[in-house]
Amino acid sequence: MLLGLAGRHNEARFIIQSLEKISSERPTSKHFLSIVHYALGDHDKALTLLEESITEKNSASSSSAHDSTSPNSETTSDSKNLQQPQRPNQTPAMSTEVFVSYSSQDYERVMPLVDRLRSAGVAVWVDEGNIDAATLWSESIVEAIAECRVLIMMVSSHSTDSHNVVKEVMIASESKKTILPIYLESADIPAKLKYQLTGIQHLEWFDGGNDEVFETLKDGLAKRGVTIDGKTPTNQALGQAPQKTSRKTHRSPGHTSQSTSPIKNIALVVLSIGCVLLLSIVFQNTDPIENTASKKEPIYLPVSIPEGENFYFDLSNQFQQSIAISPDGKWIAYSSGAKADGNHSLWLHSIKDDTKTKLATTQSMWGIYNPVFSPDSRWLAIFDEGKLKRYSTDSHEMNIVCDEAATFGAAWGNNDTIYFSPHEGSHLQAIKINSSDEVETIATIADQDYENEESVVHGYRRIEILPDEQGILFSNFLYSSTSNYGSIVHLDLKTKKRTPLIQNGFAPRYSKTGHIVYIRDNALKARKFDLSTLTAGQEEVTLVTGFRSNSYWGNAHYDISQDGTWFTSLAPMLPRDSLPGLTIREKWRK
Repeated sequence: MLLGLAGRHNEARFIIQSLEKISSERPTSKHFLSIVHYALGDHDKALTLLEESITEKNSASSSSAHDSTSPNSETTSDSKNLQQPQRPNQTPAMSTEVFVSYSSQDYERVMPLVDRLRSAGVAVWVDEGNIDAATLWSESIVEAIAECRVLIMMVSSHSTDSHNVVKEVMIASESKKTILPIYLESADIPAKLKYQLTGIQHLEWFDGGNDEVFETLKDGLAKRGVTIDGKTPTNQALGQAPQKTSRKTHRSPGHTSQSTSPIKNIALVVLSIGCVLLLSIVFQNTDPIENTASKKEPIYLPVSIPEGENFYFDLSNQFQQSIAISPDGKWIAYSSGAKADGNHSLWLHSIKDDTKTKLATTQSMWGIYNPVFSPDSRWLAIFDEGKLKRYSTDSHEMNIVCDEAATFGAAWGNNDTIYFSPHEGSHLQAIKINSSDEVETIATIADQDYENEESVVHGYRRIEILPDEQGILFSNFLYSSTSNYGSIVHLDLKTKKRTPLIQNGFAPRYSKTGHIVYIRDNALKARKFDLSTLTAGQEEVTLVTGFRSNSYWGNAHYDISQDGTWFTSLAPMLPRDSLPGLTIREKWRK
């Protein structure tokens, strides 16, 4: 109205008709194109397209009405399309499972693949109108990405330079969607996308692709829950390795899996090393922990590792962890390797079905170390060859997160941030996953008052993030000729204040039961811990003895998993009857 009073009748007319059109049941592609031309300043072209859109709409409605009143008429697919014209960027009558991100300059190369996917029953969302500048579509794009299971990025020299493609990939990454790059040609990944795409499995669709690549693509989509040919895939068993195939896939190097038979399990239990699962340690808040701890003796449940492998534990890895258990208690991760200068492998072990998958192999001096699971157990982070990497526990795909150097400890917070202590524990740093943020240095051993010897931090060794990022627990340990010479300290992430909590202990973990669990004298200990006042109780209880640790260097290979009041521990044990063994212990079930 204001534009009309100002004499800008064409603009007023366009906006009024656009609003009417947007409020109608189904806008047409010409209507959206008219909006683009108007936004680009070509008002005459915009009005022409809008008028054509209205004419076509009226014609379609008239034809549809005529057909419906004919006594002998049948509803065909064409007449349905006239009655309910579809928006070109949405998949009709089904939810979006695959979002295809591409540059409009690659339209002719992309659409044949999209058509093949649709013919295979895949619900694909794709911008078929090539309206990269249509701001009114931004909400639809975000909604489609939020709804999809997989975002396919069609990689080319055009798409890597496309601002919209970059935004779509970043939105998918932030939303923790599976991203599958498909290369239309050889192309370099720009720096702004290296974080999201480095190390991810990809396919090549050069010169129109071929049936073999398309079948590989279908298999990959099906494994991620996408409906193919009308079949909704069932979830794979936890830890189940994909079926071997002759097709070429792009997974992490050294990716293999093993499944052990029951008879072989028995033999490996007798002869193997192993780890310890301490299941169901439950503290009752109303009783002293000494009384609770004395109720039951541990139950030992052996866990075998692959035949011919050795748990990596020697002088060279006294500073790091070689073992971890997922928060949901369904996965074990561990490093194998006989010595520092040999090959070391990273294994992902399903507790549910005893499937063992080799994720990676390295020859780096320190091996693969400090495995840590994400809070939702969907990812496993690891340090290897100067890089912080993460692996999907489902698909086993690998991403490089950032650079690192000689990290002594790591923890994964609920805010999707990984905290780690590189440079032999002299620094405490953090990196936020799925963002473009750089590594943040939180604290160093240099930024403190060395005149106050009692509060001096010698290094951030084993670290633990508290719930809701209420600070970090860490081992403050100086290499010493005296065992257990160290302390457990709390660091406030906001004020950077350090508060000593426990003397003569190391390798702290926090239990949701309200306790700090730690190592001293080759035993797993526990004390009550008040998060609100940052005070540790004076009473100490011994949970499990016989842990393999190096109390002179302040390190022990163990981990815990928690689900409500359930508490699980995993650690290599000292040799029993001259046979090292990985043992599961259960204790104090409520």
